[in-house]
Amino acid sequence: MTSELFPLLAQATAAVSAAILLVLIMRAKLRSIFDARVAYGFWLIVPIALFASLIPLQSTTPVPLAPQAENSTQAPLTTRASGSLDSTAITTQRLKNQQLINQRLINQRQATQQDASSGIAMGKSSAQLYVTLWALGFLASFVALIYQQIRFAGKYKLRPLHSDVKIAEHKHIGPAVVGMFKPTIIVPTDFEQRFNPLEQALILAHERAHISAGDIQINAFAAIFGCLNWFNPLVYIGLKHFRIDQELACDERVMRQHGAHRKVYANTLLKSQLSTQSPPLSCAWIPSKSHPLKQRISGLAGPVRSVTRRRVGTAILLATVGLSGAAAWSGVSSNPIYVSNIQLSEEDLLADAQGSALVNALLARRYGHARALIKAGANVSYYLRGDGTPLIVAVRQGNTAMFDLLLEAGADVNGAAPGDGNPLIWAAANGNQSMVTKLIEAGADVNGAVHGDGNPLIWAAANGNESMVTALIEAGADANGGVTGDGNPLISAARRGNLSMVKLLIEAGADVNGAVPGDGNPLISAARRGNLRMVKSLIEAGADVNGFVLGDETPLINAASANRLDVARYLIEAGAEVNLKVETGNYGKRARFMSPLGQAEINRHTRMIELLRDHGAKS
Repeated sequence: MTSELFPLLAQATAAVSAAILLVLIMRAKLRSIFDARVAYGFWLIVPIALFASLIPLQSTTPVPLAPQAENSTQAPLTTRASGSLDSTAITTQRLKNQQLINQRLINQRQATQQDASSGIAMGKSSAQLYVTLWALGFLASFVALIYQQIRFAGKYKLRPLHSDVKIAEHKHIGPAVVGMFKPTIIVPTDFEQRFNPLEQALILAHERAHISAGDIQINAFAAIFGCLNWFNPLVYIGLKHFRIDQELACDERVMRQHGAHRKVYANTLLKSQLSTQSPPLSCAWIPSKSHPLKQRISGLAGPVRSVTRRRVGTAILLATVGLSGAAAWSGVSSNPIYVSNIQLSEEDLLADAQGSALVNALLARRYGHARALIKAGANVSYYLRGDGTPLIVAVRQGNTAMFDLLLEAGADVNGAAPGDGNPLIWAAANGNQSMVTKLIEAGADVNGAVHGDGNPLIWAAANGNESMVTALIEAGADANGGVTGDGNPLISAARRGNLSMVKLLIEAGADVNGAVPGDGNPLISAARRGNLRMVKSLIEAGADVNGFVLGDETPLINAASANRLDVARYLIEAGAEVNLKVETGNYGKRARFMSPLGQAEINRHTRMIELLRDHGAKS
């Protein structure tokens, strides 16, 4: 296994090194032509090149079997005195010659195999050694990274300043953003004394810009990337300049909003540059490992780039990222993979070809070809990835004749095709009542679900097709049938704002508080979208105004996060608890909690904050 990893490691290293060199060459020019954010985004080329270089190759070349030895040398024929051929002597001589040739071939093959085996063994041994050293180096780097993070965290104690800002009881800690899952800004203990209110606001704006851009998570990924490539000196150079470009891009984002205070911003950088310390997994006001102070201050004096120029730069960036990924992949995709002579049988190849041809004939609406293939015995339940099965295609096209022909030929009525659902899902989604009836009569599972494609009742409810919903429920569809990632019928109707459909489903037995993790519940979905009429209707039908779904929180938290003032006001009047804090998960030994006010403050929804506080919400 380790010897197989070595070529992957080698090609990944080559791709990463080439990408870093390209970025180092281009970053300054990109910053001068476009802006710092485009130059910062250019670093995306490096992980793209890495992942592209590791994409599994598809082309294979079979290794032919060793050729049989052929006798290319014939012994001289002996003759009698009369000149006629002595067949016995000829045969005996030929057998002797063949035995000699065969023995030579066997000796040569054995010698070659011994040399090859010796070389392969030495190669495998070296590869295993390199991979083992790489693994040990990665483990040591990763442990050192975690140790530094824990050791740094133990240096400071925190006390709250604002909802997302905490003061570290140490004058050399911060300003910085820490916490990959719950980003928090930490500032030094003398923050309020050392900096005036405007300087404080600019520093916090800088750190909040890091949070909104996801830089703390990006830095964590970059740190792990560095651990994986601990042996490559170019990676260390790249990481240093990556952090510089990140700060320059963040400065630029802040100046877009606070451009009138460029001089104050520059003076603040000078005032704080001697005392800032930050942990390795953080976004710091001034990173300790890269100190581009002169470059940052000179960048503040540069001209403001137009939106059009930045968009052009972004387009060039995206194109370059795509091309670099393609180049990294093509650099290794031309190397064939040699395998032994393993072939599908002719029967299997023919069956696969016929099944694929049947689906493609239906897609092209060449129904004559499709009928001929069915008559010839093509697999009527064949699944062609990305296009579905023959029956799904017929249902999707509404072709009743072909639909009937496929059913008669034994097509699987429940044949699922991830990404394309199943026949009944398509029939329900298209509102084709006759096909739905035929499929159910043929044995289709009325509750058959396909992850990512829902189930028939979810689609009928989403489309507002009340007659289809009624027919499916009468046929046994579960009004509460949920599919992770697709919700349930009532959530789907509430999401679409269809009040009559919600009423129909509740009358059919749908649970007004029915939840699907990842999709919340009907009231959460309505509150998130700010649909006040739907919120009122659901609460009147018995929805729990404080209903909690892990990962989707509560209706009021969703309304506060989405800044839906009228919905939040009604929820509070209906009994929603403004100080309800819900646990959203455990991170290490510390539980994470969320509240309506906390969400409003994180998103800086001023009017929502005022509304919640007017009703007694506390930080």
